[in-house]
Amino acid sequence: AHFHSDMMTKHVDISILREINDFIINIDNRTSHALLLHPLRTAVLKVNVLRGTKTLKLKDEVFVRVIGHNGKPAMPWAASVTLKNTMIQANEKRSVEYKFKLQKGDRVDVVLGWYLVNPQALKPLKLENEKVATDFTEFKKMSFTF
Repeated sequence: AHFHSDMMTKHVDISILREINDFIINIDNRTSHALLLHPLRTAVLKVNVLRGTKTLKLKDEVFVRVIGHNGKPAMPWAASVTLKNTMIQANEKRSVEYKFKLQKGDRVDVVLGWYLVNPQALKPLKLENEKVATDFTEFKKMSFTF
């Protein structure tokens, strides 16, 4: 998901399910591989609700694969195991619930995107000032009005 992410967007769908007191964002990865393959990549689901003139930013949902060695996170060249994997996998439909009651007229803006380098790895790699590493890249954007 670095150079040809535009080709992949056709195979990842985003939908919303409104419930009485909350709503669910569904991400359907119809590709034959995980959403992001490189262990330094971090996918993020950003959700805002526009209500009248106010924009309400809801909690980001982060999808990562953390690799490590001896039970601690490590760089790819030193890692021997996967410590945590919340990345959206091949042919997986992931649901993210938001405890937020939608009202008539609300617009929900959903952005699924990624960071080239996990923000937590920027400093050890001395990449804090590298725009390509720190920028959030929008992969797929959808709006839903109620």
